[in-house]
Amino acid sequence: MKKWLALALAFALTLSLAACGKQDTSEPAADDETNAAATTPDDTAAPDDAATPDDTATPDAAATTPDDTAAPDAATTPDDTAAPDAAATTPDDTAAPEVPDMGLANPFKDYATYAEAETAAGFKFGVPEEIGGYDKVAYRVAENSALFEVIYSNDADASLTARKAPGDWNISGDYSQYTQEVAQSLQGVNVTCLGDGDSLFLAMWTVDDYSYSLGASASMDRLDFLGIVETIISLNT
Repeated sequence: MKKWLALALAFALTLSLAACGKQDTSEPAADDETNAAATTPDDTAAPDDAATPDDTATPDAAATTPDDTAAPDAATTPDDTAAPDAAATTPDDTAAPEVPDMGLANPFKDYATYAEAETAAGFKFGVPEEIGGYDKVAYRVAENSALFEVIYSNDADASLTARKAPGDWNISGDYSQYTQEVAQSLQGVNVTCLGDGDSLFLAMWTVDDYSYSLGASASMDRLDFLGIVETIISLNT
């Protein structure tokens, strides 16, 4: 009886030791798995995607490209700032009034009386009512230049043409080449006289911002011609 009791106790003790041995070997394994999950290199060493060199080092192309910072403003190119206003500075814009072109259509309009011609011209023109040897008088105005013209003529087709217009320019319409050109003072006015030999054909002068001329279509004595010039000067001063 004692023998069977001893065998039973030994068997129970063996089972108990086996169970304890099994429990001791399995628990460290669980701990190892837990520790491995917490300390794996993949979880602790993986870099943050948000801090990759591409995100932190790449410059902003839109803010720093040479094209954006160096390109000149088109509004300050030399063409925009240096080009002169041709329309404001050309000599043609500031020159004398347009001269009637006698080679084309007649620029003059005829008037029956001096008063009508004066109204059309917009200014007075002191001229003799008649000149000896010339029994016809015509009054005309070039509308495109406000040029007032008085023509004295006769049946022999000889004529004297007196002209007046605003400004300082050659209003005579006579561009012939003469052998003589003389500057002469008449009634205190400087007069340019042109002619050939003893004859004068053209006189030009300026008084009080108006230009004047007297032209002869045929040879005329110098003194007679200068006498008419003096009369016109005295009637306009």
